[in-house]
This record gives sequence, C-alpha cells and structure tokens, in this order.
Amino acid sequence: MARVTFIRNTGDLWSENADRAPTDLLIFTRELVRWPASNRLQLEPDGVTSAGPYAGTKILSWALPSSRNERAHAAGFDDALLQNERRQIAECSSANFFLVRAGKVLTPPLSSGCLPGITREILLEIAPQAGIEIEERDLTEADLDTAEEAFISSTTREVAPVGFISPAWNLDTPGKVTSRLEGLFTSAIHAYLSSHAI
Repeated sequence: MARVTFIRNTGDLWSENADRAPTDLLIFTRELVRWPASNRLQLEPDGVTSAGPYAGTKILSWALPSSRNERAHAAGFDDALLQNERRQIAECSSANFFLVRAGKVLTPPLSSGCLPGITREILLEIAPQAGIEIEERDLTEADLDTAEEAFISSTTREVAPVGFISPAWNLDTPGKVTSRLEGLFTSAIHAYLSSHAI
C-alpha cells in the first residue's frame, strides 16, 4: 500500500525558498497489513477537535490520531475510537466508524471532525441502493449501549467488523448488516475495476 503526500515549499518559514519547487511529492510504501477478523477498539476522549481549521484532513492533523493509535496498540487494542471535544464519537485513528441499530446504519457526520473517507462515501451511496437505511447522525457513548453491530471502514480495511469497544461494549460479529455491506462493497469495487480495466 502507499500513502501519497504533497508538501508545500512556500509560505511562512519557507517563504525564502525561491529556488525550490512549489511542492514536493512523497510516496511512502509498506506491505499490506493483515487486519484482524474482529476489531477491538479503545474509546479515547478528546481525540478529535471538530472545530479546528484542519478537522477532517488526513496529514495536517495526523499527529494526534497517530499517538492515540499507538496508545491503543500498547493497551492490546486494534485501534482507538476517538471522541471530539463535545464527547461525540468521531472516527478511529485511521478509519471511519459505523454502528447498526434495529437494522439501520448510523455514522458520525463530517461536523464531528471525522475524515470524509472514500470507503465511507461509497457505503453512503451503495447502502440505500441495496435497501439498507444509512444515516449520518451525532453519536455518543449512549448510542453504543443500544448498538447491535459496529464496523469500521477505510481504503485498506474496506468494511471491518468490530467485536469489542472498551470499556464495556460487546457486539455481534460478524453482524448480518456488516456482512452484507462488506459483500456489497467488494462487489462495487470489482465492478469499478472491471469497468476501468485497460
């Protein structure tokens, strides 16, 4: 897998670098990660600042999510589930978050400070087409009490079930709705790749 990063070489401290290109391109690569069959998340308060100017960006705000991810791993979890300054659930350190209640899928809105993930966007598009109700809604710890399923999404994880959220939430995994969305997403990706084959 690869992470593509653009670095601006102008403005502020770099304003005198007239001999440099306006932008540098960096590509970081690594082997694919073997994600767990069922994710364990550690709930983390104050992991996202939804009102910040760079809320929802991937690189500029990466330091805080990355440190929360490291802390979750050190405690034996797969990722951190980040809350914003209003104690609303926002996202994981590198994935979007969804829960299922009474067959309906709920995910935090972009106003929570979460990243507008590509996989998230695809799920918001394909779920209604398949008759699965999906809604962006502010979520809190109280919503975890009534959740039947939960999953996370990202480009590398695609749709990944969540089985436990610390300190107290056990969830069905793989849940029926999660499994169905996982299949729908895989089919959508295969269809896209087939239609764009060279």
